[in-house]
Amino acid sequence: MNAAENNNLIVGEGVKLSGEVDTPGLVRVHGTIEGNVVGDEVRVGATGRVKGSLTGRSVDIEGEVSEKVVAKTLALRATAVVHGDVEYETIEIEAGARIDGNLHRSGPDASGYINAEQLIERLAPESVKDDMAQAQDDEDER
Repeated sequence: MNAAENNNLIVGEGVKLSGEVDTPGLVRVHGTIEGNVVGDEVRVGATGRVKGSLTGRSVDIEGEVSEKVVAKTLALRATAVVHGDVEYETIEIEAGARIDGNLHRSGPDASGYINAEQLIERLAPESVKDDMAQAQDDEDER
């Protein structure tokens, strides 16, 4: 194992890991972790599932997290689903990402909790709001 691989954990697609994970380096999740995950850098791939909380300095989610997410820098990709509160210092949310919980900005100039609807209302252009309303109507019809 070379030095670049030290302190890292990769959970491959189809792999299921149960228990607490605390890794000083990179954690890549393409399978399922049942338990809380802590890492400096955490990447949850599109097939990745964390059935617990997730904490990291830099967090990038394409898959699903079922509890609280805490990150200094957070990126929620279009396929991301978070079922829990999200605490962040800086955040990037792609269109299509889903958050079922409250957002809380931490850091020196934090303004407190807002939910996803309030965030959209503050930041999204009208065209995005219209698209989201149409998507919700389509989902309600199903």
